[in-house]
Amino acid sequence: MTDLFIDIVIVSLIAGGMFGAIALFGKIFSKTSARLKVLLYALLALRLILPLSWSFTLPFTLPDSIGQTNQGSASLQEKPSQNLASDGVLFKAPRPDQSAKVDLPAQNEMSPDQNPDLTKPADQTKSSPLQRTPWSALMQRSGPFLSALSGIWIAGMIFTLSYGLFRLLRIRSKLASALPLADRIWKSDQIQEPFVWGLWHWKIFVPATIDPSLLPSIEAHEKTHITRLDPLWKTLAFILLAVYWFNPVLWFAYVNLNKEIEKACDEQTVADMDGAAKADYASALLQCTLPGRKRQLFLVPCFGALSIKERIRLILTPPAHSKTALAGVCAMAVVLTGCLGTPAEKASASLSMNINESDMWYSSPVFRPVQNEVILKADQTDSTFKIQAVSLNQHQLIGDPLELTGNDSVTISDVTNDFRLWILRDSSKEKDQTNDQSRDISLNIEGASMVEENEVINSIKTAYVGDPSAIGKVEGALPYPPDWTIESTSLQTEKEPYGMTIYFNQPPNSSGIEPIILPDCVQFAFRSIANLQTITFINNKGDQKIIRSFDRFELMNRLQIKIGQDDIVRLEVHYPPGENNCVYTGDIPFRQGELFNCAIMNQTGDVTIEAYTKDGKCVFSKTTQIENLLAEPLTEDGWTIAIVPVFNDQP
Repeated sequence: MTDLFIDIVIVSLIAGGMFGAIALFGKIFSKTSARLKVLLYALLALRLILPLSWSFTLPFTLPDSIGQTNQGSASLQEKPSQNLASDGVLFKAPRPDQSAKVDLPAQNEMSPDQNPDLTKPADQTKSSPLQRTPWSALMQRSGPFLSALSGIWIAGMIFTLSYGLFRLLRIRSKLASALPLADRIWKSDQIQEPFVWGLWHWKIFVPATIDPSLLPSIEAHEKTHITRLDPLWKTLAFILLAVYWFNPVLWFAYVNLNKEIEKACDEQTVADMDGAAKADYASALLQCTLPGRKRQLFLVPCFGALSIKERIRLILTPPAHSKTALAGVCAMAVVLTGCLGTPAEKASASLSMNINESDMWYSSPVFRPVQNEVILKADQTDSTFKIQAVSLNQHQLIGDPLELTGNDSVTISDVTNDFRLWILRDSSKEKDQTNDQSRDISLNIEGASMVEENEVINSIKTAYVGDPSAIGKVEGALPYPPDWTIESTSLQTEKEPYGMTIYFNQPPNSSGIEPIILPDCVQFAFRSIANLQTITFINNKGDQKIIRSFDRFELMNRLQIKIGQDDIVRLEVHYPPGENNCVYTGDIPFRQGELFNCAIMNQTGDVTIEAYTKDGKCVFSKTTQIENLLAEPLTEDGWTIAIVPVFNDQP
């Protein structure tokens, strides 16, 4: 309810600005037809009705909102929560200005999900096309105060609607004694001015003391109201006013709308009258608005009471439909239409990847298509890359692999679900280059926005391994390469440890399934299935050899280092020594007491940590066993090395 209230407040502010524009327009073009002005109020009402997030798509491209990801680089950012190691040492979060660069030897060796302190791709999907203002964001943080305001808003809305209903019932009770005067015209001694009553089975009610000579003018006016459906529009306007009762500007807008409705009705009624008939009409209008008459609440179209002088002037001197006035109305309509929503930006994202090995698939983050077509544009590159889009819906391949070289662009069609891009460096087309050199590829992705993996997981996660339909969704979203296929899956649900075994079919020309991909699949599965404890991958070809098994406790950890000396600009992590090196180079030196985090690629064996100062001097070097760190943190010379959970809150 509080979110709805925030939306209502923001919409009311936008609508208040729209009314200000309409009022200013009315002052500048005072002789413009009231019927045209009423159309402007219709746009204002439409803004009040449409949800805050409604948007429209422009035929041209706005400046792109770029979110970047680089699998060869990432940044440390401040972590709001603190981590408690197993020995009770409380680690402080790093400084907000601390940043670092990560050079990794291969794709997915460290992902943002493996290390929550690494900056993740910008989330471009949760924000609605009409962005919340800082004011609304502040209100969202107000907690109880905002809840109280929401309650007051609901109470005021109920009161306003109740008051309007009370006035209508009171008028209705007065009309109970009315007597028929003519066809659909009734007279009553309980009212003092003519008006239309009813939306469908309407009647015209006039005071019992009315001069019979005024009836033709009154009947003509009220029947015009009925033709224009003014009783219905006034009812809808009052309901909207009740919803936005807290905005005084909209009360002024409601009063002015009633005035414009009456003037528009006058214009249409006298359009075909001659001078004498107009004079009689103006005289009747004046007599029905004599001093001392009570004004009805603006719930029913009345003959008199509103803006009499101006209405009589307009009756006797109708507004001229000048080209300037029409142009002004059109311009104002365009401005107000722009307030109905925000242009839906043509979503785009940029992707930069460092491909260290040829003939091996590298995965991108998840993207969400806006429409069914996505365009990939490559920056200058000397290498040829194959790109395969894979839907997270049952891991379906989207079209055939596409080739990109240089500044090429390719189009992916029939994209209907969230998808990943898998990229492979085609070494067979590289000339005068050795295959062991890394290659960079930068893509601009038009027609899709980047999605955080957290959002993907939240949309498919389940609490139980024994939920087949949910498990099927998780399987389809697992980040395994496009040339793999899952032959079958078996679930262990009868007793702990609850597990999952996935039988993969290897591609014919593959010597083995790349083990570096598996941790990503496993972490995705563990985060998506709350009670999943073990997961095993089996090669379904040949002797069904077990590729690798994973345990939740062992995998869902990270290596955390508390810096023991100032001005550390480089940290190296090796496990086992000399292999799978992770090198972190800080743009801003680490200070004593700050934290450094990285994923644990192995669950057993030795890990070596080395720290260097700006002059290249190694000031700390330690080799220890991962099994020992799982048991308790290691502290030496002010440095603390520990293994802590990757995720503080499991899904």
